[in-house]
Amino acid sequence: MKSLKIVCFFLLLTAVIFTSFSCTTNQTTSTPTARTAVAAKGSLTNAITATGNLLYSTTEDLAFEIPGYVEEVLVSEGVR
Repeated sequence: MKSLKIVCFFLLLTAVIFTSFSCTTNQTTSTPTARTAVAAKGSLTNAITATGNLLYSTTEDLAFEIPGYVEEVLVSEGVR
């Protein structure tokens, strides 16, 4: 019975020590740094590169609110 109390005491002591070490954190606070530059007149340039299609789709879905028939479509092939 005495040895069981000693083992329980050491287990409890080990748990307390482990918990106290694992709960501490190194909190380092760093101050934000500011960067400064000299202002000057001049031109700003910016290059943009992209890939993709420049033409719209050649087919369109049409929906009309009033039922009826289309009598004439005023478009020509190849004209934009």
